[in-house]
Amino acid sequence: MSGGTIRRRRRLDSVLLLCAVVLTGLAALVTAAVGRPAERVDSLWANAVVRADGGLRVTETIDYDFADGSDRHGIYRRIPGTPSGTATALRVAMDGHPVPVDVERSADSVDYTIGDPDHTVTGRHRYRIAYTLPGVVTGDGLDWNAVGTGWDVPVAHAEAHITAPRELPHLRCVSGDQGSKDPCGKAGSPAAGRIDVSADGLAAGQGMTVYSDQGAPLANPVPAALPQPPKAFMSAPEGTSPLVMWAAATGAALAAALLATLVIRRAGRARVRTPQGVRRRDRQRLADEFTPSPTPPEELSPAQAGVLLAGRARRHHRTAALLDAAAHGHLILRGQPKTPQLSRPVKVPDAPADPMTARALDKIFAHGRNVRLGTYHENFALGWRQLGSDLHEWHRSGGKGLWEPGGQGRWLAAVIVGGLAAAVGLRLVFPAAWQQTDPSDAWAVPLVLGAALVGAGATLLLRAWELRRHTELGTQMWCRTEAFRRYLAAPPADRHPAEAEALAGWAVALGEAESWTAAAGTTAAVPHQASPSGNDRVLVYSPTLTSVASSTATAPSSSGGGGGGSSSGGGGGGGVGGGSGGGGGGGW
Repeated sequence: MSGGTIRRRRRLDSVLLLCAVVLTGLAALVTAAVGRPAERVDSLWANAVVRADGGLRVTETIDYDFADGSDRHGIYRRIPGTPSGTATALRVAMDGHPVPVDVERSADSVDYTIGDPDHTVTGRHRYRIAYTLPGVVTGDGLDWNAVGTGWDVPVAHAEAHITAPRELPHLRCVSGDQGSKDPCGKAGSPAAGRIDVSADGLAAGQGMTVYSDQGAPLANPVPAALPQPPKAFMSAPEGTSPLVMWAAATGAALAAALLATLVIRRAGRARVRTPQGVRRRDRQRLADEFTPSPTPPEELSPAQAGVLLAGRARRHHRTAALLDAAAHGHLILRGQPKTPQLSRPVKVPDAPADPMTARALDKIFAHGRNVRLGTYHENFALGWRQLGSDLHEWHRSGGKGLWEPGGQGRWLAAVIVGGLAAAVGLRLVFPAAWQQTDPSDAWAVPLVLGAALVGAGATLLLRAWELRRHTELGTQMWCRTEAFRRYLAAPPADRHPAEAEALAGWAVALGEAESWTAAAGTTAAVPHQASPSGNDRVLVYSPTLTSVASSTATAPSSSGGGGGGSSSGGGGGGGVGGGSGGGGGGGW
């Protein structure tokens, strides 16, 4: 690309990237704003009394919010057993009234399905479950999963109160994922034989476990009274504001896009030889240092120079090859610009045409010396396609040392990886934003990671073209071509008419046909004047030859038809889920 084209392309890429970042943020904002309220446990309040035999008499008060679900009948509760047995003596109530319970026992747990299968429930309901779990307190102390990691819905607030006829020293409460050792929000012992703990914002699959040693018996073995849950539903923590999610998604996508841009810019710098050796330079900054030069790079044909500057083979590069052949006597152009006639001269110049153009001309004139453009011509179509194929292959194979090997592979890999990253990112952003009513911060990692993947992926998609780097020789040729393009864009007023004709192919190849033709005072309406090579003025054909040639090479179309997890007991000092009981539950 030319220096100006690089600048314009980068500006366009920046605008498109900004749009992608804004759309990512808006996607999170809108999804969070319309996201359904998530089913969850607003509050799980557990009171536990340690019995003399080491069992726990547990009373759970569960404020369950079914949100707007219409297919729920109640909740289920799985309570894992201990080596001493499973839970017994169950009592259940919903909103203070008896409720049907289906019990399934196994060797290591008990599953309770609570609710009427003939009726559905919505909104908030309070369930009270009382049971006895044997063997929780052993000689090693207390290990109890007050909230098991088997809940498949988030728990906004969890609170547990324990009383025992013995001292419970060395209290430790942990919360979070299975095995986590993060401390609970609150943990204390307000009196001998009493433990109070709580945690907020537990995501689905997270729990809260209480550990303590077993101390000396209390002088007064009567268990201390435990606090009772409030009679009204507890006010659960609110979910995250959609604006917070918008800010997080937008910020993550923007930061990733900027970082990816810097990495790609650095990776795509040109190799330039300086007195200090070969250095890497940004191509746009390098181009800003050029001054116009009237000398084209003789090592390249106009079509090849055009491909080098554009970074790919285009149709007007083929036009440039034909115009250059006409300007140097290998081809004669006559007639009206919209229906010109191509003729092969009887006497060809001593200097041969470049190999690509020569192969194309051989096919164009395989069955005659004259070809009229404007309607489909099979031989011209073969030559036109041959020229395009040769230019494409020359570019793909590295332009005989002008591009670094593997550049096309890097570009393709960047496009594929970028597309996959953006797709995966969106699949993370939407579900995370949809669950914005979750009181925990479980949305944060997938939302931020997803938005970052979208930003980085979009950058790879848009800026992958910068990864096709020139070699040191390629940079030299690019610099000389760019300097010559600047000369064509602003030619001197006193240039000779013969120069205007001779460089017509170069002007078309390097995208400066309009300025070069305007400076020569030539338009398609100017009467034809024969040049020394026998052509009408070559510049006359530069505005229209690409479209005329393309239509001549296109065959007429033909018509046709067709047709919950369990926990095990153990000694004190482990992570979340390392105690007895707990289990989990959810709606059914």
